[in-house]
Amino acid sequence: MSNPYNSPQYNQPQNSSFPPQKPTQMVIAPAIALIVVSVLGICASGFNIFAALTMEAPPINPSAPPFVQQMQQNQTGPVAAAIHSAFLLLNIVIMAGAIQMVRFKMWGYSLTASILAMINIGTCCCILGLPVGIWSIVVLSQPQVKKEFE
Repeated sequence: MSNPYNSPQYNQPQNSSFPPQKPTQMVIAPAIALIVVSVLGICASGFNIFAALTMEAPPINPSAPPFVQQMQQNQTGPVAAAIHSAFLLLNIVIMAGAIQMVRFKMWGYSLTASILAMINIGTCCCILGLPVGIWSIVVLSQPQVKKEFE
């Protein structure tokens, strides 16, 4: 007599029609998504570096609060280019970690790249990087995936 309060998965037969996924199949999709996020970030950061070095400063709105005026002044110039260069390097690190993830090398570096994708605030890449980074961390935390990295 079966317990009616068990969840349905315990009442199903053990032979499922879906075979368990191999670790390589589990890792490929989030790694490719990390690569796509990093490429988008590299392109956006490259454009921002070019714009910061070649564009003139926009006219400052005198009715804006001082904080906004300061932001408007700092949109161009070498400081803005340096900040965007740091985000360019961050995206390169994310891409390298995703490539290592595809190759099943350097589990810690792949995990670091996933975390960096989540906190990459340059050019709003965290909007895409947050779900992709969480997905990558969940996949990398699976025991069978960890075993493949060893």
